[in-house]
Amino acid sequence: MHAHCTVPSKSPVIVSVAVVTATSLRLSWDPPAMNTQNGLITSYGVSLTVSNLSCKGDWTLQSSNNTKTLMVHNVTYYILTGLMPATNYILAVSAATSVGSGPNSESVCVTTPTTTPGTHKYSSYRNTGL
Repeated sequence: MHAHCTVPSKSPVIVSVAVVTATSLRLSWDPPAMNTQNGLITSYGVSLTVSNLSCKGDWTLQSSNNTKTLMVHNVTYYILTGLMPATNYILAVSAATSVGSGPNSESVCVTTPTTTPGTHKYSSYRNTGL
């Protein structure tokens, strides 16, 4: 039986975004459900947009010249480095098969701290499934 490969029909789900330093974030995600992968997942696209809108306000991920997409392979997390302190970033993830990329995940907005957090736990995003 020959399985036909297409792009994933569903997106990965962002599980968490944690502050590592004032200039780096750790983004973790779950792959799309097996029945929506439509073939072997070969890579993930991590989209990063600098936003001048507050993460607390009404923001949405829009196409922008400020969006960078990084392709990562064989992992479900990525540490974004070289970021600017005290800056709002909008993050999203897509999965790809050999045919192409599927839809972006629901995006999240995260603000990097002004300084690297100490031993106290800095607020971070965690998907609770609600």
